[in-house]
Amino acid sequence: MSSNNVHHHHENRVQFAEENDNLEHNSEIQIQISNELVANIHLGFLQINYKYEIKFSFESNEMIENQFDLNNSCTNDCHAQIIEIRSISKSKDDSNDNNGDKLFEHQLTAHLFAFKEKFLKQTVSLLPLNPQSNKVLTFIFNARVLGKDKGTPLLKNGIQSIGYCPDDDDDEL
Repeated sequence: MSSNNVHHHHENRVQFAEENDNLEHNSEIQIQISNELVANIHLGFLQINYKYEIKFSFESNEMIENQFDLNNSCTNDCHAQIIEIRSISKSKDDSNDNNGDKLFEHQLTAHLFAFKEKFLKQTVSLLPLNPQSNKVLTFIFNARVLGKDKGTPLLKNGIQSIGYCPDDDDDEL
């Protein structure tokens, strides 16, 4: 009788591993907002020497489109850059009482170059266009980067490869 229970338990484990919720959850870019102006973006696995276009969205109570300077939006070495921000107004409820409960969905496009193996962390800070504002919007991109000949990662939804930049010491033609 105990061997029957083990066999039944094994079947449940197989079914659990095939659940679609699990697969869909892992294929999305993970975004953690630590406060209104700092976002951690977890990209999963990327491949070394590739440039990626990353599209993601998040919600906040503040309008950020046209509020920050995208021209100076890259890291010191320009391995990460915010290309575009679009903010769409969504009301929290349908009443028009204007009590400040506005909600915005922000759609962002960024470029990221996976220039080093293992753990890659790139911080992009956007300065305000309004000189009176002291708000700085910060995005922290986190990724695990596979080295050369270490396989091809399955990219999360919203990430696509847009170019390959070989190392100087690559001998391939």
